[in-house]
Amino acid sequence: MPVMLTLALAAQRRLGNHSRKFIFPDTWLLASWFFVSVWFEGILPGYSRQAVADPLDVVAYALGTQAFRQWLNRPT
Repeated sequence: MPVMLTLALAAQRRLGNHSRKFIFPDTWLLASWFFVSVWFEGILPGYSRQAVADPLDVVAYALGTQAFRQWLNRPT
């Protein structure tokens, strides 16, 4: 999550109409955690034999999102 969110934040700052002070609101972080969890742990395992649903991955996504929020989601 930190890598994905950092890339998304850089793209928002560069391509969007946002300044370097823009940070993701908590609702955006919660939504990204939710959708990544649902996609990779709920939907994708039903369509791919290589994908396996693991509830501990959802916890790992939450911890990664929290780490991004604390250390990386800062104005430059």
